[in-house]
Amino acid sequence: MGPPKGAKIEVKDTDTVVDTKLSDDLLNLKTILDATLDTVTSPLSPLNAIDNLKIITKEILTTIGPLGWFEALQNLDTEATKLVRTFGISKDRAGELTQTIADAIPQFVGLGLDVGDVAETLKGLGETMKVNIMLNADSLTSFAATAEVTKVKQSELAEKFRDVGVSIASIEPNMLDVVKIARQAGVTVQAVSAGVVTNLDKMNLYNFEGGVKGLAKMAAQASRLGIQMSSIFTVVDKVFNPEGAIEFAASLQRLGVTSSQLLDPLRLMDLAQNDPTELQNQVVNMTKEFTRFNKENNQIEILPGAKRRIDEIGKAMGLPAGELQKMAINAGMFDMKLKQIKFPTDIANKEDRELIATMAQIDKNGIAKVRIEKVDADGKGTGEYFDKRVSELNTDDVAKLAQQQKSNDASMEEIAKDQLTYMKRISSNLNEIVAAAKYGPASSKTLQDLYSGALGGFERLLTNNVPPEARESKNYRTATDAVAPIVMELMEGFLDNVGLKDMGNKVLKEIEKGFSFIKNVTSSSFGMGGPDLEDQTLIEFLKNPNLDISYEPMTITTENQFTVDFNVIADDKISAQSIQDINSAISNYFNGPDATKNMQGLLSRIDNIRVSNGQKPIFK
Repeated sequence: MGPPKGAKIEVKDTDTVVDTKLSDDLLNLKTILDATLDTVTSPLSPLNAIDNLKIITKEILTTIGPLGWFEALQNLDTEATKLVRTFGISKDRAGELTQTIADAIPQFVGLGLDVGDVAETLKGLGETMKVNIMLNADSLTSFAATAEVTKVKQSELAEKFRDVGVSIASIEPNMLDVVKIARQAGVTVQAVSAGVVTNLDKMNLYNFEGGVKGLAKMAAQASRLGIQMSSIFTVVDKVFNPEGAIEFAASLQRLGVTSSQLLDPLRLMDLAQNDPTELQNQVVNMTKEFTRFNKENNQIEILPGAKRRIDEIGKAMGLPAGELQKMAINAGMFDMKLKQIKFPTDIANKEDRELIATMAQIDKNGIAKVRIEKVDADGKGTGEYFDKRVSELNTDDVAKLAQQQKSNDASMEEIAKDQLTYMKRISSNLNEIVAAAKYGPASSKTLQDLYSGALGGFERLLTNNVPPEARESKNYRTATDAVAPIVMELMEGFLDNVGLKDMGNKVLKEIEKGFSFIKNVTSSSFGMGGPDLEDQTLIEFLKNPNLDISYEPMTITTENQFTVDFNVIADDKISAQSIQDINSAISNYFNGPDATKNMQGLLSRIDNIRVSNGQKPIFK
């Protein structure tokens, strides 16, 4: 099967793209859809069907036919070479890289990523980890999907997890737990993921219940309350040692804090070392006693008499100004919504209740409400939504709200695909198949051997049959100097034979005469010497009858200005002072107060001489 008519094989200059992201759009879905719709909707569809079928066939064959395979071979060579340069490894390992890239490309495309993202991901991992990292296609795809879902940079994911002893392959299951916790808590995945990754190094300092899960719960609560995790870790650091814990507990007791766990130094140290998440819970619960709901203003506020005390507590904790107050306000708001949920625990567990409280909004009457989809008589959703009090939610409402947020059974790749638009998902699904059909054959041993054999054979031909002297510029330089005289002699002989040599010499002589004339006029007109007019003065030169001046006479008036510059040079018998006096006299004659009159006299004399010789005057 050959290429479609009109198609051309394009040989890429791989070195021009080896350091940039590869671009391969695979199958253009829009072209196919346009051709299909035109066939169906056009009134002349029977006549257009063949042309549109050709368009579709060409689009497919140029992608997964011989042309597509040849392009894929070049692309795989480019991407493998890019990684060889990044890792600094031998070209012999390019085969392993080629297979990994070819296997990962369909999976990346299925996630809505580009063909070039595969090598860019491997390249970025190598640059971040500072090692020659080799991953299989599945691990590479799950890592890329994790970065897409969490919106955390790949380099940051790899580096932060490496520093706590987690491999690239284990990042996806750990971050999947983070995603689940964020969704169950009703907070954004991006915020919780960023909080977890940024503070992963704290796992080397403190013990979190469940490892990354415990840190994720802490990040989810911080996100819900709108506080920085760094603020809580300031408290953790403060009570991590006995001295700090004793001082912290004494300060809170002096300020009237009643939370028993925050007033016990041993308990504080235990929480700091083994459960920072629970320490955060204790601090949050402590702040609730400083707030109330103001029905008149419909807002949560800090008690008027407690503002100074909570400020002092914040200072004792080492928190930035206003941070503890913000924690108190958000905790009070969350607690208020949570108290309005009246249904028993058999309808919703603690996590579901917190999810509903997080999703709920307080209306102008201080009532917590959530958006619920209306259902018909059969219990099916109608697509219409309305606000419903959290106190009136039934079992089905709670189940639907929880199910919308949770994704317990979904993989990271499925979550990434779920975030695509419908058109993008269709395109990605289609191109996943196309990418496999294009890059699968191109990565086969048969086509790889054919590609490398043909190009390698041409390379060996150049290497083995071109002498070393042909690769050195000095040999071409010396050869040029040696050949040039021979070429010149041959050219002169040729010109002589065709009669062009004498003509060329005559032309050169005429040009030389022209330049000589210009030189003589400019250098000798005023009696300053020259090869042909060496003894002529200006007046004698103008008396020459062969000098034909055809322009109209000029009028010299007092408005005309002249500057005449002479430089008299004499032999050694004339003193320097005398020469200076002569030059000054001549300069004063032509440039002094009577310069115009003197110049008019000189020009008038020139005209008289020309008229007496039968020539036209130059000046009036």
